[in-house]
Amino acid sequence: MSDIRSILSKAKNIAVIGYSDSSFRDSNHISDFLVGVGYKIFGVNPRLAGRSFGKINCFGSITEITETIDIVDVFVTSSRVSQIVDEVLKLKILPHCFWTQLGVHINKESRELLVDKNIIVVENRCIYIEYTKYFS
Repeated sequence: MSDIRSILSKAKNIAVIGYSDSSFRDSNHISDFLVGVGYKIFGVNPRLAGRSFGKINCFGSITEITETIDIVDVFVTSSRVSQIVDEVLKLKILPHCFWTQLGVHINKESRELLVDKNIIVVENRCIYIEYTKYFS
C-alpha cells in the first residue's frame, strides 16, 4: 500500500460517498473534521443532492461533481462498493485514491479494476484516525 501520509498530504478534494446530514453519522462529523483541516469535501448522497451543509455541497452521484476528486472516501456498505467503483471509473479524470472506511470491503474484481487504472486502494481504514495519526 502506498504511504497514507503522502496520500493525505497531496489531496485537496475528497468525495464522501454516503454523506449524511445527521450529526450522529460518522460520515457527517468526519466530513466536518476534514473541512476544518483544509480539505474541500463533496457529499455524495442522492437524498441530499443539491443541498449544502456549511461548506459541503451534496451531489446525487460522484459523476455530477465537476471538480477533480483526489480521494473517494466510501461510507456505504460493502455490498454497494462495486457500484461505486463503476461510477468512479466513468469520471473523466480519475481520483488518486479509493478509500473505504472501517468495516467497508472491496471485492477482488473491483480492486483489480481500480489498480489497473493506477488508483491507490486504501481499505477498511478510518480517514480521521489516519489523519490524526500523522498530522496531530
